[in-house]
Amino acid sequence: MTTWQPDPAPGVVDVRVSGEMPDIVRFTDLVTRMPGVEVLDTRGPRPNRRNPGVRVHLTLRLAAGEQQ
Repeated sequence: MTTWQPDPAPGVVDVRVSGEMPDIVRFTDLVTRMPGVEVLDTRGPRPNRRNPGVRVHLTLRLAAGEQQ
């Protein structure tokens, strides 16, 4: 079942990270230190359905910059 959600604002992206929790924590820490990236929300961890490990969803805001 999919829940309807409004389109995200410009510069906002949702990212799903999957793996072992210590690695996800390291990755999330790296992302929070990146200039121009703001972590708006973190959801999870949830167990993966078909693979070992867990998944975490991050909502990120990217600083305004050059659009491609």
